Amino acid sequence: MKQFYTIVYCLLATIYCCHAQLPVSKEPRHHNVFENAWIRVLDVRIPPRDTSLFHRHEIPSVFLVLTKTKTGSQAIVEPARPNLSSGNIWYESFEEKPRVHRVWNNDTSEFHAMDIELLRHAHGDTSPLPEMDHFTLLFDEAPVRAYRIMVDAHTNLHLTKRATPVLIIKLTDEGSEVNVNGKLYKKRGDFSFIDADQSIDLNYKGAGRVPLAFFELK
Repeated sequence: MKQFYTIVYCLLATIYCCHAQLPVSKEPRHHNVFENAWIRVLDVRIPPRDTSLFHRHEIPSVFLVLTKTKTGSQAIVEPARPNLSSGNIWYESFEEKPRVHRVWNNDTSEFHAMDIELLRHAHGDTSPLPEMDHFTLLFDEAPVRAYRIMVDAHTNLHLTKRATPVLIIKLTDEGSEVNVNGKLYKKRGDFSFIDADQSIDLNYKGAGRVPLAFFELK
């Protein structure tokens, strides 16, 4: 009988969670730091030993993990796992089904990630960048193309106007002298949304190598 009640409890809990979970943009640890017609940028911060609420991912999204924190998750609905060959940056379309889960921080330091929801219907009509030093293509999907930029001392990059907007995100706390179109990137997660038909100037005067993510929206 005890086993029966345990099964019933688990089934009821699952049904409740499936109906009660929030869209990810409403989950309290997913902070909406920027939104326009193209994207919604959610800055995700989970303190040590804390757990998010159950929430739902259903909008095509790019994910970036900015720390090496030990984490865990409990999934109620789980789509096919994405291809993580690009490391800590990946894309998921959620075309077949959403992800419904909660995430916990099983470490002594903060978990920091970013979830960029792609709100605009993809046109897929922007051509790739020409091959360039410092740029490595990570993936090319219908709504977004992603590169990793690795800048080093005395890097000066000038990109001519692109047909669609660009999002640039700093991936580390190192290299406080990275400058993008006049904005100084001081810490990991600093970003700029650059509208279509604007040129881009990226400069770095510091020492060492600094990674950034560069997303072309389509």
